[in-house]
Amino acid sequence: MIIKMFTDEESADVVFEIEDGDEQVQNTQKRSRTSIVKFHAHQVILKQYAPMLADLFEPGVISVSIPGVEPEIFGLILHYVCGGKMQEEDLKSFDKEKDLA
Repeated sequence: MIIKMFTDEESADVVFEIEDGDEQVQNTQKRSRTSIVKFHAHQVILKQYAPMLADLFEPGVISVSIPGVEPEIFGLILHYVCGGKMQEEDLKSFDKEKDLA
């Protein structure tokens, strides 16, 4: 039941905003292109299974920005919190990306 709520934006009561930054090099100048990826969540689930994330939402706050996290990784974390399984291939691909950086 909880995993079904993971994709239910309509019933979500909080939003995580994660920056998805792409750096471009053009004419020897670095330019950063940033977009915001939103992840909808449910406080009741966060309080039970990810209290540190739930604590980011003070009373009356419904949207929180989290810097320094790749959207794909944050999505996997929320999926796991809601009872989803982590695929070994996903974990390996992120590990390889880290080694290349």
